[in-house]
Amino acid sequence: MRSKLSETKKIERFEFLKCWREVWIILCSLLLALCSMLSFPNKLNAFIEGVPVTYIDVITEDEEGGKTLFPSFVFTEDGMKEIYIIDSDARVVIYTSDFFPIFTLDKADGVHMPQGLTIDKSGNFYIAQAGTNENPRHRLSVYNACLKWTRDIYFHGFEGSASFIPYRLVVDKKGDIYVASYSFPGIVILNNDGQFIDILSPEEEDRKVQVNYVTLDKAGRIYLVSEEVSHIYVYDENRNFLFKFGQKGGGKSKLSRPQAVAVDNRNGRIYVVDYMRHTVSAYDKNGEYLFEFGGLGWGEGWFQYPRDIAVDSQGRIFVADTFNDRIQVFQPVEEEIVAQEVVIEEKITEEQVAKIETEAEEKEPEHIEKVIFKDIYFDTDKYDIKADARPILKEIASWLRKNTSAGLLIEGHCDEMDTNEYNLALGEKRANAAKDYLISLGVPSKRIETISYGEEKSVCRERTKECMQKNRRVHFVIIKK
Repeated sequence: MRSKLSETKKIERFEFLKCWREVWIILCSLLLALCSMLSFPNKLNAFIEGVPVTYIDVITEDEEGGKTLFPSFVFTEDGMKEIYIIDSDARVVIYTSDFFPIFTLDKADGVHMPQGLTIDKSGNFYIAQAGTNENPRHRLSVYNACLKWTRDIYFHGFEGSASFIPYRLVVDKKGDIYVASYSFPGIVILNNDGQFIDILSPEEEDRKVQVNYVTLDKAGRIYLVSEEVSHIYVYDENRNFLFKFGQKGGGKSKLSRPQAVAVDNRNGRIYVVDYMRHTVSAYDKNGEYLFEFGGLGWGEGWFQYPRDIAVDSQGRIFVADTFNDRIQVFQPVEEEIVAQEVVIEEKITEEQVAKIETEAEEKEPEHIEKVIFKDIYFDTDKYDIKADARPILKEIASWLRKNTSAGLLIEGHCDEMDTNEYNLALGEKRANAAKDYLISLGVPSKRIETISYGEEKSVCRERTKECMQKNRRVHFVIIKK
């Protein structure tokens, strides 16, 4: 009798603590939202500062019209063209490609503590689950294409298998399963029967680093994310190391706490989501930095502690904006994607590169500094690239790709409506916006320099709107490199 009462008290205490935990999460969320409202503007599309990505939609509701709370995982499947989300209610919500919720997997289906999922070429689901009271063993739960449970895969055969908590996973063309935990040195590789094959472990200074994310591209290349060292490691389909990229830091082009990586299979562009910087950084297929978007806030295009990212066959980018309770959806500007594809798909030898550069130098004008491009203009206090500036930037990018020994100096200018310090900073942002746009079109960053003159070099001194508009500009100067 006493043991039954004791057990009852334990259950009541557990439910009490669980209730307070949920209250605490909600209070923290409200506090973060309040801070962002006070500190950050709710500006639509605030991230599109010269970046070829635009906000298109948001996912916030489940199939019953309820809210998706703290979504931490998003996955896109190209066969059925469906979208899968895991939120804090410990469930998998499935959406059509136009964001309509159609089905939910939850406790009734054996989904108790989902961490991530993937789908193989036959349509089978593999859901990574942490242990719970119902089943304390960490496992992979396998469901068929009709969403019926078929089996569980448990971990054994390697050191630390008993405490290995599966977090993210992917299945390759052969059916082998790659599984990442959150604090495990490398990823565990299983065959499709669940038998242990190997551990793929990146190393830094003779030390195996922790890996928290794994994904594949359509060519079979393997991408591993290490939040610990802020690197992304890339391997070929035979698990041979190719290269790594990413630099730890809190500033632009750096990674503070990278959580996930996704690849646009149309052009090889790589996107990395950063939890602490609240951004998505874009890289080319060789790991060269291109641009970033996002920032801490709650409006469209802003993030609060994003946790995951996916890219579908249309190139749409899905970001799990966790503390804003939503999945944001973005679309690369197609014109820039085409330009990027041209650069990425062009495969030439070193000898051909040398020949092209020699021929380009012979064809270049003797005084390339006399080449003149049109200025591009900005609205008051703005530094986003306007639609009428894009053809000019494309023309400049095309010219630079043909004239490989030339460099470019980008000058940022402002009107006289604010302090000199403010205008110097604004001029720098305008110059960098133009630089980032040119980089996204395939111009190497090392060929571009920027400078801000603020209000120092006005082209018009009259106090009229037309005159001031002429001063809010970026000017381009061709230089020798």
